[in-house]
Amino acid sequence: MRTLVKALFVVVALIAFTALSIYAYLSVLDPGDFRDDIAKLVKSTTGRDLVMGGNVSFKFFPAPKLLVESVSLSNAEWGSRPTLVSVDRVIAELALVPLFSRTISIKSIVLIRPVLNLERNASGESNWNLWQSASPYTGSGALVIDVSNVDVRNGRISYLKHGAGRPSVLKVQNLKLRSKGLFQPLDLRFKGQFNKRAVTIRGETGSLASLFKNESFAVDVSINSGGIVAKIEGGLKQPLELRGLDAKLTLTARNFNRFINRDPHMSGEPLVFTGEGRIRDKKNRYVVDNLELAVGMNDLAGSLSFGSVKGRRLVRGTLSSKLMDVDSLFPKPKRKKRGPGGRVIPDWTIPVKSLRSLDLDINFTGRRVILRGMELGRLKMKVGLDSGRLQVKPRARLYAGKFDGRIELDAKAGTPRLFMEIRGTKVNMGALLSALKNKQVMAGARGQLYLKLEGVGLNSRAIAASMDGRFLTSVGSGQIHGAAIKRIGADALMQLVRTFDPSDNDSQVMSMQCGVIIFDVEKGIATSDRGIVAETKRTNVIGSGTISLRSEAIDLTLRAQPRDGVGLSAGALGNVVRVRGTLAEPVKNMDAFGALKTGASVGAAVATSGISLLVQGLFNRVIADNAPCKTALKVKPSARKIVPQSSSGITQDRNSR
Repeated sequence: MRTLVKALFVVVALIAFTALSIYAYLSVLDPGDFRDDIAKLVKSTTGRDLVMGGNVSFKFFPAPKLLVESVSLSNAEWGSRPTLVSVDRVIAELALVPLFSRTISIKSIVLIRPVLNLERNASGESNWNLWQSASPYTGSGALVIDVSNVDVRNGRISYLKHGAGRPSVLKVQNLKLRSKGLFQPLDLRFKGQFNKRAVTIRGETGSLASLFKNESFAVDVSINSGGIVAKIEGGLKQPLELRGLDAKLTLTARNFNRFINRDPHMSGEPLVFTGEGRIRDKKNRYVVDNLELAVGMNDLAGSLSFGSVKGRRLVRGTLSSKLMDVDSLFPKPKRKKRGPGGRVIPDWTIPVKSLRSLDLDINFTGRRVILRGMELGRLKMKVGLDSGRLQVKPRARLYAGKFDGRIELDAKAGTPRLFMEIRGTKVNMGALLSALKNKQVMAGARGQLYLKLEGVGLNSRAIAASMDGRFLTSVGSGQIHGAAIKRIGADALMQLVRTFDPSDNDSQVMSMQCGVIIFDVEKGIATSDRGIVAETKRTNVIGSGTISLRSEAIDLTLRAQPRDGVGLSAGALGNVVRVRGTLAEPVKNMDAFGALKTGASVGAAVATSGISLLVQGLFNRVIADNAPCKTALKVKPSARKIVPQSSSGITQDRNSR
């Protein structure tokens, strides 16, 4: 018995002595002596240079711990930056026993202020694939690195695809990876910012072994950014190359208002956004199939693909919607009061650089689309953008009529050129105007709309100032509500009509048998020569004048005559109204003699002969037309060529010279 106790005592003593000897050795060991050996090991394994520029220390108690400062790993030879990764400080807690089986077992590793520069060159190579020529998991006796816990604090990860513009930046406030073993799934927790937008990530991924081996890597994570939650369930076939993605994507946002700058004080509950689809990658592009999105009562379905070729972004898709109420998503902003000299034509800069760097091919069909109060039915629209040339081709039902057109913005080279041609047939103009104004403007009045304009410039005002083309609209019988439209002579029109129909003076509604508005545009000056017409039961109103799209100055003249064939006399000169000012601030007056002396004439005769025509009786014949609507529509654009006389918008007919 005593012998056994002695034997046990000797064994314990030997173990204690061995432990103390190891502790004493490790306590005086300088890990810095092994910098070169470690660097050679990393070089042989990855082909990259490892530099440990700061202090290197090792603590044995209470657990083996390695501390390294200023560590960096070199980038690929073609990289834009010298290092792939650099870390201010590394703290690693090691397990000693696995070292005997050529396994570096790291219980935990803390990285403080790491910077990771990920890049992909034009040939598709990635700088983070460190084992393209030598893998730590191939061949017998290979070195194995086992990491159980990883903490990253105050880091920065950037991703740059050569030729694709600026890099994307992910700032890491805190990243935690937890695993029960090298071949076990990773529990992921992340908090930081992506391109300056707050992001949190929680979930589970595949193991470190599958990541380092570049094998199938499972992903089941939720990403929350600013209230939008994205859940990704699927995996990557080649995680180190970020290739072979196949996953279900689900999106939700309980309050979508903030993302569309929608006024939170508007009536109704916050808009709820939901979406789902299957996302896959195919040859430098991502494809989203079975896409279904919903925002409030709005829906969108179809497929989309995103990618890039030689630095150009590509977006293609086929989309459809049962209801797309754009007004419910982006309400019309409150109209700001314009001060003196205010402009109506907006000042939009053409995004030339963006147009030239993006290609689009989108086909959209909408059963019901609402935009600025206007409702389109059975809308079919094709949007194409190729090397800076944008084309939009819509076709739809519009208030019992048909609508189609073509809009082209060519910014491929030089100064952008805008061309638009829009046609509407058998459209209920009363319903259309009332919808656009959100008030009762006109009832009935079915008719046609035609617009063909072209201009060049770097912004919307420059394009308007150079416009050439024509605008035409004609309507049948209907009723105009005078209290609803005060701009550009509408109230003056009613005043003129009532001169000959005083029985209707108390009414705010004017009945109309037909109406025509025609403007020919040349170099930014819109001219109407007897092209503003309204026929009522007792009165015809004929108007002429100009609108400058350069300065927005207007100079319009409206004249009235009874429909019984009796022309105006000298005593009826008050039946002429002149509207001047600007589009933002039109001003009317009953200045008959002044109106007759301007170049905004009813034909060239009045402009050149003035009041003397009245004595000769010619003025009656100039405007005496029992069917002015038909007359106006028969005049061809070529006969309406007007040469601008001055920037004020006053013009003169060429035939009058």
